[in-house]
Amino acid sequence: MPNAVFVAIAAAFLPARNKRTAVLAALSLVRLLSQIPLPVGTPPSPALETARFQVTADDVSRMSLTPIRRVFHPRTMADVVRVVREANQRGVPVSARGTSHSMGGQSIAADGFLVDMKHMDEITVHPEQATADVGPAPPGASYCSFAVGGTVSVNAHGVTSDEAMHASIVSMKVVNADGDLIVVDRDGPHADLFGHVIGGYGLFGIIVQVRIRLQANVRLSMRVHSFTGGDEFMAFYTRTTLNDPEVNVKLARLDLLQSGDDSPIKLYSFMRRTPTSTVSDIALRGRQMTDASKFLYKWIAPTPFGRRMRTTVETLTGTPADWNLDTAGERNSLLYESADPLAKLYTWVVHVDDTFVLQEYFLAFDQAAAWIRLARRILQRWAKRKNAPRLLNCTIRTVRNDTCTALPYASGRDRIAFVLYYRLQKPYENMLAEIHNELVEATLSLQGTFYLPYRLHYTDDQVRRAYPRIGAFLAKKQQYDPRGIFSNAFWEKHRHMADAVAFPSPMAFVPEQQVPGWEPADVTVTRRDPTRSSLATVIRDPVLAHAFKEHFLVSVFRLENPDALFDVVCKALDDCPDNTDACVYVRIQERLRQRPWQAVLGAGYAYRGWRQIVRQRGEWVDEASSIISDLRGSVPAIDGLASIGDPGRTVKALAGRLRISGNRYVIHDARRGLTDVLERNSLGDVGEFVQWSPDVGTVDVPDASVDLVTVFTGLHHIPLDRLSVVLDEVYRILRPGGIFLVREHDCTDALVPMVEVAHTVFNAVTGVPITDEVDEIRHFRTVSEWRALITSHHFLDAMLFSVQDFDPTVDVMMTFAKAPWMSPPAPPVRYQAPGLVPVPSAYDASTSAYCVPEWQIVDLAKRFSMSLDRTPWFRFPFIGSMRDVWRSFWHSTRSVAEREGMPRALTSNGFAVSAVITVAYSAFAVQAAALALPLQMMFPDDVYPLVKIEIESDDGLANLNGDLGHHSAVVKRNEVNGNVARSMIECEQHVPFTKVLLRLAAGSPTTVLVSVDGLTAAAGTRLSLLMTGAAGVVSEAELEGSVPGAHVVWARRPAVDTSKLHASVEVPMGVLLDFLRMYPEAEPGHDDDLWRTVQVYGFYE
Repeated sequence: MPNAVFVAIAAAFLPARNKRTAVLAALSLVRLLSQIPLPVGTPPSPALETARFQVTADDVSRMSLTPIRRVFHPRTMADVVRVVREANQRGVPVSARGTSHSMGGQSIAADGFLVDMKHMDEITVHPEQATADVGPAPPGASYCSFAVGGTVSVNAHGVTSDEAMHASIVSMKVVNADGDLIVVDRDGPHADLFGHVIGGYGLFGIIVQVRIRLQANVRLSMRVHSFTGGDEFMAFYTRTTLNDPEVNVKLARLDLLQSGDDSPIKLYSFMRRTPTSTVSDIALRGRQMTDASKFLYKWIAPTPFGRRMRTTVETLTGTPADWNLDTAGERNSLLYESADPLAKLYTWVVHVDDTFVLQEYFLAFDQAAAWIRLARRILQRWAKRKNAPRLLNCTIRTVRNDTCTALPYASGRDRIAFVLYYRLQKPYENMLAEIHNELVEATLSLQGTFYLPYRLHYTDDQVRRAYPRIGAFLAKKQQYDPRGIFSNAFWEKHRHMADAVAFPSPMAFVPEQQVPGWEPADVTVTRRDPTRSSLATVIRDPVLAHAFKEHFLVSVFRLENPDALFDVVCKALDDCPDNTDACVYVRIQERLRQRPWQAVLGAGYAYRGWRQIVRQRGEWVDEASSIISDLRGSVPAIDGLASIGDPGRTVKALAGRLRISGNRYVIHDARRGLTDVLERNSLGDVGEFVQWSPDVGTVDVPDASVDLVTVFTGLHHIPLDRLSVVLDEVYRILRPGGIFLVREHDCTDALVPMVEVAHTVFNAVTGVPITDEVDEIRHFRTVSEWRALITSHHFLDAMLFSVQDFDPTVDVMMTFAKAPWMSPPAPPVRYQAPGLVPVPSAYDASTSAYCVPEWQIVDLAKRFSMSLDRTPWFRFPFIGSMRDVWRSFWHSTRSVAEREGMPRALTSNGFAVSAVITVAYSAFAVQAAALALPLQMMFPDDVYPLVKIEIESDDGLANLNGDLGHHSAVVKRNEVNGNVARSMIECEQHVPFTKVLLRLAAGSPTTVLVSVDGLTAAAGTRLSLLMTGAAGVVSEAELEGSVPGAHVVWARRPAVDTSKLHASVEVPMGVLLDFLRMYPEAEPGHDDDLWRTVQVYGFYE
């Protein structure tokens, strides 16, 4: 049973004396949400699609990146109906997603509509029937990180029950392929679909509501049992734990990588401590992994040392290292955690291009031990492979025989499930595919099955052997969806396996007028608290007070200490017998001014105010960027921005994040000096300031001049008679296809007191006079009413929304656009077999931006190497080159920060790689410069002395008339005596010196070397040469016997190329040119079996 419903369980099984506690603890959010009726929406425009932008979708694996048409965020059942009907008219495939925890594109339809269900999060509890009507997404992602709709679509299983998800479902509301809302249950007119929608991977319809059974919350105690292998474990498990009614939760952990002959298993059984139900006192946020846990899971757990350490800790403590009972010892508390951080560990500390992937295998009880032995051999063999996926965890669960669904993974008998969790480097997914196929074959050999929601590594034959009814399942999909409206990567891969298709009879559907959200909202309705006593309403209601204190004062408006400010508000309320907001407002401000050390606290207040602006700006920019990415892709090509109603708080950040070009306008009623500077995060203007008030009429901005307009501070503050002016002006300045983003509260009647209090407390704390507070215009509406109102001014409803987590005022960012909007061609996709799964690039834009400093260092290395050909190493500008590298590194970081924000710039792959290589080069450059300094002082000339070569030849000047081997070589003197000529040549050292000698040797067979820099052959001068040849072919003896006096100093094979043999040879000056004639320089691209001269690198007497 999904974790999302357990918070509401206490309401169903509740001791009477604990009624108030239950309301506070288990139904705090449910009560608030359940008072809000299903939103009534206006007809949106699903036809709104991208024209020249590539929108993509991915799942939690980050390996399923797929181009799509666009994304929708429905808020009502009617929204989903309209999207599916629009898809029918356009012939566009549709898929739905909850939290994208499938891993093989099962929630993505290529070139289709993606229906993101995250805003359909309502819960209605029926305590008498012990059931709940749950939306397809969890409320605010606070209960768990798996959507109910997705959990049903894959028929998930878990540790809280031996039954799969199907056993918890009473009925479902589903939008079918015709765009009709139907009710699907076990006995109704659509009973045939019940077992196909559950575990149907979204191919039979979009689930918009599920009625599920609830289970009692009980107090638990844990028992731990250890086993040395599968046979011992299965014998104990089937004899005791499996059918024990007192075992409420059970989980076993298996170590498949431990060396030796055994695979240790630990069984954790959570026993019911009392026969009665209990009430949980749990927070509104699920537990998440601590930083220490993230560090261990990402960096330590994948290593052999980490696995041994984890086993040791669990053995000593008797509890699982990552999952155990908290101090409450209750079922709800045990399950109340979020898997979201675990899914995003690739971003923790440093952005590493790794991902985390699951695999699951199901075996009959009598085959489980045999499977453990087979899997152990396979996984231990792969563990030795470089870059292979690393197995982090293997858990064991039970799944009862499934006679309900059309595609059961536990068919015919009860099964043992083995759940494998890997860390994987994305470029090496092919290795995971090989592991999966080996484990699948081992499983099939034991008449087992495997789970389908993960990577599509399995073949058609493997699917057919594991799921014999796959052909009938796919045929039924074609029967109910002959136009192929519902699609995903799983369907596209296996659709050809369908059996013959029969067509169904007409379906009974819910009339449009009865579909929640179908009727248009009343645009004339506005809401306020007529009693003007909202503070009393909120503070004296336990649920609202808790949400105000723990959420609004913590997550939304943290200008003061939340506990201290809440205490001030409560005492101010006690000071006002009439309970009016005006009285409480004045008393709040008086109490804040009367606090001790108020003057000293001012500095801290200013800092917290600045931090409040920064947090709010970041939240708004994140929401806007996410919406625009869903609408226009990662390169939205926005030309022009207008911000209305604030000093340009988000203009600079949005322009950088979205790479906005063109004109920017800040449209506001007045400038306010320093506060404007703080809000816009810039000393100068972030755009052209346009002073405007709705009372003026037309704003001084040209028609159709911007692609994006934002109103983030609230249309509800505008007088009703001027609201149309604002909307018409926004429409006028937008280009066709332009985007209008607006934030407004989804203010139902039940939410009015909370929204009023949020405004009142904000004004009181920020020092707004009481007269301004009383006169402040506030015309609140629901989101459905705002959608109806704005679309009545010719805008298209883009059906894209975003809400800040844990905001009790439900401030929703809505998206509208100006027609027209054209459909795009499908962009090209690169695929990888098997399964036609899109392969994303291993590098992102930020990684590419950091390539400049990396390649600059490569170029510096080449330049340093080339400089050694003619100048000594200590002449290289080490400090100057280091300065250039740091300058490039800083420019790259700043570029990424302006585009994607500083946190992303400092945590990307590119930053880590460039930082390491920049620091490493700097360390080298500083040390080299320090060592070079004494040598530069000893040899202060910038030009190193040239080498003087004296030669003698009996064929005159013939050998000096042409090329001397290097451009630096110059004939300084020629003396001719008959046929004998003596010449002096000057050239640069090192490589130029070698080139000249090789040219002299090749030019005339009679030329001999007389002296080098005054050292003569007669004095016994010798020269040192570096030679190279093919290892195993040339020999040292060959060199020593080539000319008289030649001596090999050393010979070895270089590490970079062991096929070669390098040697250092000393040769007397008088026979040097003869030696060079025997072993000339190797020609470029030529490789033979002879010794070749590399360089003449020294000479001495």
